[in-house]
Amino acid sequence: RSEERPNVAYVMCDVQGSMTRGIPGFLGYLAGSIQRTLDRLDLPDGREDLPRELTLVEFDRYLEDALERLGAGKRFVFAIDEFDLLFWNKHYPKDELIHLLAYLRSLVQGRRVSILMASVQSADDLDLSFQSSPFFNVAVVGHVGPLEPAEAYDLVHRPLHGLLSYSVEAMHSLMELTGGYPFLIQQLCSAVLGSCRQKLQLTVDATDIDAAADKVIESGHFYFVDIVRSLDHEGRAVFDAAVSAGRSGQSFSKQSLRAQLAF
Repeated sequence: RSEERPNVAYVMCDVQGSMTRGIPGFLGYLAGSIQRTLDRLDLPDGREDLPRELTLVEFDRYLEDALERLGAGKRFVFAIDEFDLLFWNKHYPKDELIHLLAYLRSLVQGRRVSILMASVQSADDLDLSFQSSPFFNVAVVGHVGPLEPAEAYDLVHRPLHGLLSYSVEAMHSLMELTGGYPFLIQQLCSAVLGSCRQKLQLTVDATDIDAAADKVIESGHFYFVDIVRSLDHEGRAVFDAAVSAGRSGQSFSKQSLRAQLAF
């Protein structure tokens, strides 16, 4: 967090916000995220709203001005979520993407900019023309898995410490439903918080988690559809077996799954 690192300003951005507008839309969206970061740091420039689309030259000029406002010795960290969507969307031509990657590398090497990317697909899953980009030569790749129980506990309890408490049973149910994945934990906790506010409730139990899960499944429909679409053959077989067991009211366990699929 920026308050813990006074020389760093984090810029939060996701590719999905500009999915249909190509590279200029992505750069415009990123510039808007930089603008919001500077506003939050009380470093506004008083300009009108930025264009929704920017060329590389226009974005570079804006970034230079933004770095000047940020101040000497300070740097931006672009935290870009869903980065892999750039490579699977028809609105991002391959030659323009290769040029964009080269530009992003130049920012990391020659400007006060770092880039933190999150994606489902790894660089190894990309087209060879992207894999060979110098951009990925300087990238440090790390796999982010589910949270450990203690980490999940902190994610659930710290934001609302002293305001809302979770029973042991509620935490157990939450971990079973989310598998420890941060996005699902946050979505579930958001639904729980909304329900508890309505009921003026200060303690969360397992029934509250189950009720919130139904809301998350409904609100996160597209998220779950994307996960199913990305499954390989074996993953889809596991998913179908789980759905079949749930619909028939049968118990579902690793042992029964192995027996059914003979993996």
